[in-house]
Formats: sequence, C-alpha cells, structure tokens
Amino acid sequence: PYRPIDIIYPENCDFLENEELTNKVQEYIDKFKEVNLKFALSLSIDGKYMDDNRNKKHSKDFYKKVGEFADKNFFGFHPMVSAINIDKWIENYKWWAEGEDIPKALGNYLMMLEVRDDNWSDEAINQYLKFLNFLIDYNYDKLGRNKETFAKRVFINKNILHYYDNLSISSSLDSKDSFDANGLSNARITFSIKEDLIYEMLNFNYYLFLGANSYSLINILLCVFIFVII
Repeated sequence: PYRPIDIIYPENCDFLENEELTNKVQEYIDKFKEVNLKFALSLSIDGKYMDDNRNKKHSKDFYKKVGEFADKNFFGFHPMVSAINIDKWIENYKWWAEGEDIPKALGNYLMMLEVRDDNWSDEAINQYLKFLNFLIDYNYDKLGRNKETFAKRVFINKNILHYYDNLSISSSLDSKDSFDANGLSNARITFSIKEDLIYEMLNFNYYLFLGANSYSLINILLCVFIFVII
C-alpha cells in the first residue's frame, strides 16, 4: 500500500494559546517520527503587524510561543500578503527578519502568498510593488550588494527550507529538462488563494468532524496517524 514520506498541513497555530492542546499536538508530531513519517505544519501566520487582517487578538506571548514551537520542529511559515494593511508589510517583513520572537533561520525564509481578492485597488498595488522593491533591496543589502553572491542566493544556494524561500528559484532548477512554473512564481511573491477562504467554502472541518472547533487539528492528526500505521 502507498505510504507517504511526509504530510504537510496548513495551520494558524491558535492552539498554542492552550497548553493542553499544544502538548497534544506535539505528542502526535513526535508519534509520527516514531513511525518514520514527518508530519509538518505549514504555519499560516502573517506576522505581528497583520493580526487585524484575521481579526485576531493574540496574547502578548503568542509570537514567542510560535517561535519556540516552530524552532523545535523546524516548521516553515507561509504568511498571507493581503491588500489590507499592505502599507505595513515593510515593517512586518523587518519584524520577521530582525525581531526576537522568530528564529532567524526561519524568519528569513518565508513563503509569502498573495491573497487574490477584490481588495486590490491601484493604491494597494502600488504599495505592493513598493514592498517587492524593498524586499529585493533589503536582501541585496544584506549580502553587501555583491551581484555574484546575490545571484548564488537566488539560483544556487539552498537551506533546509529552500522551498519556503520566495527569493530562491534553485529548487526549480534541479531538473535539467525543465524550468517549471514554480520557479517562475518563486521569483516573485507566490500567488495563492487564501486557504482560509477555501476552508470556509468547503467547511472542511465541519463535514469531517461534525463541528469545527479548536480540536479539529487533533482529530486530523489522530485520523492520519491511524491511517498511516494500519
């Protein structure tokens, strides 16, 4: 029977506000390791300056908990870049890259996904372009504005989370026969439909677990774990 090498599930990590749930999630992550299977959470967290985008009011130590949890399991982040508060993304990116809450090995490699909706006015698009220009200049400056070093950063160098890195297209150059669309999309901020909207439309947790609640992730972990070991 087919057995996956790893499983990746998007998660906003609200469970980290609950110690019991946090311990339970970690328990299942560790259980998967025991059967030689990686269960990874792709952390759908936009950043400290973007909480209003999801109508969130996190506790003051939420992002510290996020950083510790991500560091322990080496999970990557895929923040959503929305037209809402797009003017705050430069400061938000600096928070990811320079702040104390998120380990630098994770905060410097983000899979930023654009929210495609009707909120993109001409002004918002111009702010978005300003952010993209900043993104390139910021990382170019970090490398001493050395063209060769920056080229290697984009086309050659890899880290363990290179597939989370919007600036890198090296993962798409592994094949000698093709240059796929993923490589082209990685050269800019990757386009994606915001997964929260998909969940709302499909009501995924409701139909699978008869009631969307904070324990849905636990249910998913349990069901997948049972499926894999059988």
